[in-house]
Amino acid sequence: MVSISGRSKACIDCKRRRVKCDLAQPLCRRCSKAGIPCQGYKRPPTIWVNRTLERPDVTAYSAIVSSPWLPRDPRLRRLHLLDQLKAECDLPDRDPLQFRTRALQILRGTYLPSKRADDPYPSPTSWLEAVEEVKAPCNALDKALLAFCAIQVRVAGEGSIAYDDTVQMYNGALGEVIKDLSNGNAASDETLCSIVTISLCELFLFSKDGSSAFHALGISEILRRRGATQPSHHWSSLVVRLCIHCTVTSLSQARALTLAPDEWRVLLGPAVPESWNHLLKTAVEVPYLLEKAELLIEKGDRGLMASQHKDVLLYWLHELERWRSQKPSYWVVPARLENPADISYNDKLFPFALHFRSIAHAMEWMFCSALMLQILDAALRLERLGTSMPSDALTDGSLEIRDDGDKLARLLCQCFEYCSGPENGTFAAQAAYSTQLAVQSYFRHRGLVRELAWSKAISDGNGGLRFGIGLRILEKEQRHVAS
Repeated sequence: MVSISGRSKACIDCKRRRVKCDLAQPLCRRCSKAGIPCQGYKRPPTIWVNRTLERPDVTAYSAIVSSPWLPRDPRLRRLHLLDQLKAECDLPDRDPLQFRTRALQILRGTYLPSKRADDPYPSPTSWLEAVEEVKAPCNALDKALLAFCAIQVRVAGEGSIAYDDTVQMYNGALGEVIKDLSNGNAASDETLCSIVTISLCELFLFSKDGSSAFHALGISEILRRRGATQPSHHWSSLVVRLCIHCTVTSLSQARALTLAPDEWRVLLGPAVPESWNHLLKTAVEVPYLLEKAELLIEKGDRGLMASQHKDVLLYWLHELERWRSQKPSYWVVPARLENPADISYNDKLFPFALHFRSIAHAMEWMFCSALMLQILDAALRLERLGTSMPSDALTDGSLEIRDDGDKLARLLCQCFEYCSGPENGTFAAQAAYSTQLAVQSYFRHRGLVRELAWSKAISDGNGGLRFGIGLRILEKEQRHVAS
């Protein structure tokens, strides 16, 4: 049984628009003044989920999606569902499964890509499968999902949701998470799901103010206390997502992870060679390596230690390359993106773009390649410490590292067009944003002025693509926070 009605007496359209209804009969006068054909006060009936031997795949999700009471337009449908989530979030007797099913329907139209690759291993988006299946009541999870859905609708440009409203929802969800942790509920899958959801809210809302780094510390402590001794059906999917969050946050801060690499490897558990688990078991080494490299560079160390650390960096670079070589690669197409940074030049800096079989394959390649680029950047800077030669007269080793870094940075720039398409969801834009920061850091250290300007202006690009769900919206969100 699935109920899709709220408790308000307002007409259907006033509920959808979130305005006060005058309750006039038989039709609302407020709708008439707005030029909207009022649908009246009919309440959607309870929907029965009839799962039979002939129809074993019927679920609450499929029943809600096919409901004739929801608007046919996908965007209006998502706004309608978001209104329902807002109305039900504070009801003590709400059905958790139905609530989360509605939330996932919103996220499938905004956050998740429309075309998904069949991947038998945990991936950056498989945490949503855990959210879909956990059934115990949890205010923290439901409020976190409400906040995350509102953020996605806002970033996708599908509703007039104020930034401050999304922050308020986030704060309410964060308070519930803290309450759950204070009550000793950190071991439950529902609480872990809420932590994952909250951490993703922060990537969209606060990526520049340091709160992500603060909460990454808390995530690490929670995982250390729970440990892999209490695995569940959803454990691997949740840990993969949390590990990615902590790794990306540490890389942006040039700091080592709170949990040691060996601790993360235990939490990630057994790994198939081509899986995300396997990649992350190598990736967790990188923040520590880069932090040490930054310390050596800051000290101006020209001794044996800098040379040895450069060799260690290159060892892990080859480990990442070995993983990446086992995955599907890309193909090259003419670029449609028009970057404002190219206006002052006679040619495009990047006339071609990279395309992938799916956004899942693109994210694997980009995440691994961004790690490799940061390693090459640090190795090149360490190599320069060992010589007094000018940058235009580098050693053979420096030239090889520089050429590899330049090539990889340019390839990553050519991925942004693929990520900007609305069919790839806000998930792709979020992942591309962190890659964009890695590319900018490399170009800045290399002194490549045009390339740096291009990577900064990518958020304002256009040219035959729908950037409604793209880098531009996320960049504007970050500017709003910075101001």
